Amino acid sequence: MFRVNTKDETSLRQGLAALGMVISPESAGLTIQSADDKMLLIERVRRWLSEPGNDRWLLILDNYDDPQLHGIPSASGYDIRPFVPIRA
Repeated sequence: MFRVNTKDETSLRQGLAALGMVISPESAGLTIQSADDKMLLIERVRRWLSEPGNDRWLLILDNYDDPQLHGIPSASGYDIRPFVPIRA
């Protein structure tokens, strides 16, 4: 089970990057020096969660209380879809 705080996009990015350090052995000892490094690690997490047959996990996206929805204005909401696993 993995829990990621999603109260805002910054928290989500930090949580997914931290998750990447846990699930990705090649990330051990990696230092994130730029936003690009963090996005690469986040994309690695997303790919790992999306792998066929990799279904023995539970991802809790906690505190996503203000989603950005089409046609509904929100001052603080954001679109979470670029960060969640893709399942076919």
